[in-house]
Amino acid sequence: MKQPAFTLLEVIIVITIIGIMTGLVFLDFNRARSMQEVDIVTQESLALLDQSRAMVDFGKFKSGNENYLCLGAYFEKGELPRAAEMDYNPILENCDFESRTNKLYGLGQGSVFVEEIDAGGSQEAIWAMFVPPYAALVLYDEYGANFGGDASLILRHELDKDLSRQLYFSSIGNRVRLENNYEE
Repeated sequence: MKQPAFTLLEVIIVITIIGIMTGLVFLDFNRARSMQEVDIVTQESLALLDQSRAMVDFGKFKSGNENYLCLGAYFEKGELPRAAEMDYNPILENCDFESRTNKLYGLGQGSVFVEEIDAGGSQEAIWAMFVPPYAALVLYDEYGANFGGDASLILRHELDKDLSRQLYFSSIGNRVRLENNYEE
């Protein structure tokens, strides 16, 4: 008596279906990971700005110096956001742009970058700084010129142009807010 068995064609079809399903799961996993990378950089940027505002409001000093600090973030097209620090000039009541420094912070997801900056001009970079004594949000262009009003920027993942987040800055409203740019 003959035992029932699978034919070679049936085995090939089952293996093909399993392969296709595995591929779809893998693609979905990569997109989810990429969305998470964009979210991490965005949330770190917002946290950095919140912390900067709190430290300036509290009266952060530079070590060994009696100058207050301007703290915030530096955003440059094609780069990760960076933490920024400048001395406060009490005579001009503004940040001393000559003392500016910036450095990477957080987890540093290198696959996420600033894609676009909209500040009413063709800026390649902006500094979003909180200025003593009231922790007012002040926006500077890459040359140190203070521009009032609003600005926005887009953080995007390098592998998927549809994965982005937009940050809005309002120096008039003294706030930063986030907008989702992809479906969750």
